[in-house]
Amino acid sequence: MRQTQRRRALAWGAAAPLLLGGCAKLLVGSPPPAPTVYRLMPQVELAKRLPRADWVLVIAEPTAEGALDTSRIAVLADGMRINHLADVAWSDRPTAMLQLAMVQAFQRSGKLQAVGTDRDELPGRYLLQSTMDAFQLEPDGAGYAADVRLHARLLRLPSREVAATRGFAHRVVAGSSSNDAAVAAFNAAVGQLLTELVPWVLTEGSRARR
Repeated sequence: MRQTQRRRALAWGAAAPLLLGGCAKLLVGSPPPAPTVYRLMPQVELAKRLPRADWVLVIAEPTAEGALDTSRIAVLADGMRINHLADVAWSDRPTAMLQLAMVQAFQRSGKLQAVGTDRDELPGRYLLQSTMDAFQLEPDGAGYAADVRLHARLLRLPSREVAATRGFAHRVVAGSSSNDAAVAAFNAAVGQLLTELVPWVLTEGSRARR
């Protein structure tokens, strides 16, 4: 019997460090869970009758202030201060996502000879530059709305003479207080913006060539 008690004591002594190690982890605290990552996936509704262009469009990544151009979803607080949602994130910076969304929208239109980014070394006729003035959630009544604003400049190449400029702004109220609803509001706002941007570029580019 004494041998049995001794075996139990040895077994407990071997297990004690593992149990203490587990308690130490609980005392230190586990790291916060990784944020849920969302992609920007705007739905662009383009008119069937758009001007057809025989030129190449180059699209630069929009510029923006650092507080907006992060992978965290920005929330405007107190009318001035920018906070970020703690448990969600974008798959990339908003300016990079907007550049990709613009390229895809023009590709989907099928009206250009070619379209790409300023990293693609395309022999472009026009360069589309823009400034992202807003890309955040803002208070709207009892909830929030996605506010997206872009100031676009269409430049002739290679002179970079300004052919046309225009501001685009869309605000979409989130259907609920959930993260999914907030992202859906961003997708809708960007989709509406691109629905206006594509025909504007095609029209102004064709007009400037006359």
